[in-house]
Amino acid sequence: MVRTTKNDFEYFKKRCLYWAKEFGLVRFQLNFLHEKLDCCAAKYHISEEASACVITLNSEWVDLVAKSKKVLNRLAFHEICEISIYGLRKWAGITVNMDLLDKETHKIVSMLENLVLGADV
Repeated sequence: MVRTTKNDFEYFKKRCLYWAKEFGLVRFQLNFLHEKLDCCAAKYHISEEASACVITLNSEWVDLVAKSKKVLNRLAFHEICEISIYGLRKWAGITVNMDLLDKETHKIVSMLENLVLGADV
């Protein structure tokens, strides 16, 4: 099992902060964790009451692509894109099937990734 290192985590965090600044994402205080996740390479959790968001990088590399700075940057971009459209997902989720909304959200985020970062990963 390949693991993400402290250096990987610091780079991921740095890229998240960079993309948050580029997107003008000031709505939430961003905090970061580096721990094992059962679901994915990274995820976020928003606490609206605290105006905070925790972004977690999985300590175990679960993706099918080789771990690299380019991939970590793409992962950071992806999480910041999802956080940026959180409000849309929150309100749409009241009346829409969440699985369908998740699928469509990932399509939009993937399109943005390919547009901004290129499609070569």
